[in-house]
Amino acid sequence: MNIAVIGAQGKFGSKLIERISSIKPTHVSLRGTVDKGHNLELVSWADLIILSVKPNQLMDLLNEIKSDLTNKKQILTFVAGVNISEYENIVSIPITRGMSDPWWNVGGFLIPDNFNKTDIDFIFDKMINQIVILKNDKDIQEFTFLISYLFVVILARKEEFISNDSSNVHISYIQTKLKIQTGDIVLPENSTIKDITTEGGVSKKILDFILRNPNSSITINEVS
Repeated sequence: MNIAVIGAQGKFGSKLIERISSIKPTHVSLRGTVDKGHNLELVSWADLIILSVKPNQLMDLLNEIKSDLTNKKQILTFVAGVNISEYENIVSIPITRGMSDPWWNVGGFLIPDNFNKTDIDFIFDKMINQIVILKNDKDIQEFTFLISYLFVVILARKEEFISNDSSNVHISYIQTKLKIQTGDIVLPENSTIKDITTEGGVSKKILDFILRNPNSSITINEVS
């Protein structure tokens, strides 16, 4: 079983490589791209292609690699905001969508019936501590927003941007939606809000909102 991570040089992609390396069985080989020039070589080699690129790069990437996506290959994508139907307009192999925080505390998967987990079940069973199985693209869109919201709040509290009381308001709301145990979440000591926020991104919009409205919960419509 050969697994390729495209986008391995990015923040999330590099963490994917580290995490999969730490849990994969010995018979699984793992490689990640260091630059776009090796995408085709990697896709040709791989059985499972994991995508961790920016949404605005995805369609160009799919068009670049589609000729090498034979029917024995599969895609696991962590690209936010792109529905499976949009992939299917370009490629015709099984596609699963996933999302997680970069410390593998909470994650979700949208796994279609035609996706084969044989030899890669360790990704779905061991990579993420708390897993939510999602039913459709709308579910994963909401889930992506909620875990972004959750970790922005946790890190904003850690850095004392908001009070414990304010963070509890937000976390209580998120828990009712996600139905997870936030008390089990563990972050590295050196983790900061900058790890998950980029200018113009959803997490930055959530942070800006809760700084302006520390005691009011936010919905996905307010950051879309």
